[in-house]
Amino acid sequence: MTSKEGDGSGSQPMPASPPALPVIQVTQPVGNNTQASRPDVIDLEAINVRKRKDDTEEDANAKKQKKTTSPAWEHFTQYNKSVQVKGEMVEEKWVKCNYCSYEVKHNSKNGTSVFLSHTKSQHYKVAGQQLLKVEKDGSCAASVETYRYDPEASLRKFYLAIIMHEYPFNIVEHEYFVEFIKSLRPTFPIKSRTTVRKELMGIFVEEKNKLYEYFKNKRIVKFMHVEGRHSGANLAEAFTETVFRWFIEKKMFSLTLDNAAANNVAVKDVIAVLKKKSPLVCDGLFFHVRCANHILNLVARDGLKHIGNAIWAIRAFVIAVKSSPLQWEDFIKCASECGLSTARGLSLDVQTRWNSTYHMLKDAIYYRNAFERLYETNKRRYVGVKISDEEWDQAQILCKCLKRFNDITELLSGTSYPTANLFYQSFCEIKALISEWCGCANGTIREMAHSMNTKFEKYWNKSNVALAVAFFLDPRYKRKAIEFYMRKIYGSLLYPGKVEEFIAVVKQMYQAYACFLESATGPISSANNAEPNSDFMEQEDDDLQNYLYETHGLTDGEASDLEKYMAEPPVRVPKGISDKFEVLSWWRIHQEVYPVLSVLARDVLAIQASIVASESAFSAGGRVIDPFRSRLEPEIVEALVCA
Repeated sequence: MTSKEGDGSGSQPMPASPPALPVIQVTQPVGNNTQASRPDVIDLEAINVRKRKDDTEEDANAKKQKKTTSPAWEHFTQYNKSVQVKGEMVEEKWVKCNYCSYEVKHNSKNGTSVFLSHTKSQHYKVAGQQLLKVEKDGSCAASVETYRYDPEASLRKFYLAIIMHEYPFNIVEHEYFVEFIKSLRPTFPIKSRTTVRKELMGIFVEEKNKLYEYFKNKRIVKFMHVEGRHSGANLAEAFTETVFRWFIEKKMFSLTLDNAAANNVAVKDVIAVLKKKSPLVCDGLFFHVRCANHILNLVARDGLKHIGNAIWAIRAFVIAVKSSPLQWEDFIKCASECGLSTARGLSLDVQTRWNSTYHMLKDAIYYRNAFERLYETNKRRYVGVKISDEEWDQAQILCKCLKRFNDITELLSGTSYPTANLFYQSFCEIKALISEWCGCANGTIREMAHSMNTKFEKYWNKSNVALAVAFFLDPRYKRKAIEFYMRKIYGSLLYPGKVEEFIAVVKQMYQAYACFLESATGPISSANNAEPNSDFMEQEDDDLQNYLYETHGLTDGEASDLEKYMAEPPVRVPKGISDKFEVLSWWRIHQEVYPVLSVLARDVLAIQASIVASESAFSAGGRVIDPFRSRLEPEIVEALVCA
C-alpha cells in the first residue's frame, strides 16, 4: 500500500484531501502458471455501508415500544384480532370499550381522540372526573363511592322489574316512559317488547336450570294451565306429569290439598301411579294431608252465619262513620279527645271472609269510647245505628272466639318454619274451645258453637294422622302431650284406648322406615335449615307443663329408637325462648342417637299443614294476567310466575 509524495523540488504542496478508504488486493496463485494472476479487489467502503444499515435496523427493532400515556387507555383495552385480508389471515390491533360493546381497529396515526370522544359522549367519562353515588346504610349515614355504569346490568334489572311488578311488555313503547329513561341516560338501550319477551324467557330458563342443580325450598316449580274440566282425573294427570318431569316421584311423602271433592279423586289416582314407581310409606296411608287453614275457614264461616244479627249494629256504625269525610273527621276528633290513637283506623269486614269480621270487631272495640262520644255529639244523625251495651258485650265475646281462630290461622300459614308439629295442638285447643262454647249461657255463642262443632267433627275424623305424629316427634311434647290432649277431648274412660291406637300408628311408620333404611331404598328427603317457630298460645298451659315433666323412668336393656325416645322425658324449654326452639336442628344434632327416628322426623316435620304458600301463587297469577295482559300464552305466564 503506497501514496505519492513531493519530490522536494520546491513545488507547492497539494491541498489535503480526505483519506481514501484502503483497497486491498489479494492475488491468488493458480498452480504453476507463470502468467500474472488476476487480483480480487475488496471494497471496505461498501462493507461499512452495509454494516451501518444492518446496525440501524437492529437498533430500530431493539428499541422499546413507546409507553401509552393517553387517558383513553383507562377506558379501552387493546387486543390482537385475526382478520382476513385478500385471502390471508393478518394480525391487527383492535381496541374495545370497557363499558359497552364498542370496538374499532387501532390506527396509531389517528391517535386516541376518537376514543376520548366516545367515552365522553356515550359514558360521560371526562378525564380526571369519576361517577359518584350516594347510599345510606342501616344507621342512615350517607356514604359516597364511585361506580361504573353497566348497560347490561341495568337491562337485567329492568327485566326483573317487569317480572316482580307485573308491568306490561309494551311499557318499552310508552312514549313518556321512553322519554323519562332517555332523560336519565340518552344512551340507554331500550329494547322492543319482542326482545323483552325473549329475555324474560331466558331468565326463566336460567332460573330453572339453577333449580335443577339445587332444589330450593318455597319455589314454584310449575304454574300451568289445565285444559278441560278440572276433574280429579285431569288434575292427577297434570300433577304426575310434572312430578315425573322433575324426577321427584320417588321422593314424594305427602300432598297437602284443600277439601274440594275433585282433590279426593285426584289423590287416589296419584297414589296409584306413584305406587307403580316406588312404594309409599304405609301404602300411602299418610299421603293425603288436608289443609288445616281451609278446615278452620269452613268452621268459622259456618259459625258466623248464626251471629250476623249480633254484629249488624257495629257494621252499620262503621259504615256510617266511613261514608263521609266530615263524619270521619268528627270521629277522629272524638278519638283524640278520648286519648286513643288515630293512626290505627277502622276496618270494614267482607262477609265472605271471617277474619275481616274479626279485625272489624277488634278495631271497633278499641274505639268504643270514641263511638259513644260521637253518638252523644249528634244523636239525631246516629240514632239508627246506636250500639247498646249488650251488643258491645256480645261483640267482645265474639272477638275473643275469633281471635283464637285468627291466631292459629296465622301460625299455620308460616312458610319459613315447620308447621306440621303445630297442627295437632292447635286443633285440640280449637276442639276444647268449641266444646266450652257449646255450654255458654249466651244463646248466640251457643248456637254458633254447635254449628262449628258439626263442621269440625266432619273434618276432625278425616285429619291426617301424620300431623299428630309430627306433634309426637316434637321433643318438647312426645307421648305425654298426646295423652294430655286425648284425655281432654275424649275423657278419662276413652283416652287410653285412643292413645294405644295412636302409638300403634307410630310403630307402623317406624317399622316402615326401618325396613326402607335397611334395604337402602328408604324415602330419604333432603333436610332443610329450620327457622324459629312460635306457639300460638300467649301463655302456656300450666296443667300441660306439670303433666309433661313428671318423674319418668328409662327402659332397661337395649331398645329401639322409638322406645328410647318415648322413655326419655320431654325436653324442657324455658318460656322466654320457647318460640326460638328449632325442632329440625334438634333432630339433626341427635341423629346418631336416633338414626331411624331422625329420618322419620325429618320427613314428617317437612309436611306443610296448610296450602297458603301455594294459594299465594294463584293470587300472583291473578295479578300477572290482568286486563292489560289478557292474551299472554301459558308458557310466558309460567315464566313470569316461576322466575
